[in-house]
Amino acid sequence: MYAGSSTRATDSDAASMTFSDSANSYSYFHYAGTTAGDFNADGDIDFVVTDYYYGNSNYGGAWIFNGPFSAGTYDVSTADSNLEGTDTYDYWARAVGAADWNGDGADDLAVGAMYDDAVYIFNGGGM
Repeated sequence: MYAGSSTRATDSDAASMTFSDSANSYSYFHYAGTTAGDFNADGDIDFVVTDYYYGNSNYGGAWIFNGPFSAGTYDVSTADSNLEGTDTYDYWARAVGAADWNGDGADDLAVGAMYDDAVYIFNGGGM
């Protein structure tokens, strides 16, 4: 993630924050999707990263990091919460999105499951 600047970043060394999965050497972490929103309704932006290959059976997962953020490295082991698929080869969390679909003032998280032919909505406020 690059912090806003008038200077164009040219490589990953210029990133002010890095989100990773250090425990999983073969991962599609971040490849599936990322989104931002205020999922815990505290006024700070939260960040979601996914890995649709997560788990021994590729059921997928999503990790929520609650803001505010400062420069540094964030790992899934330090995520504030996580959501995981349950079905083998669903590729759960291949796509994610955020909006306040139920109108309660907290952003909700939409998680797509490619081979489940479904999108799941998780109400914000407690994530």
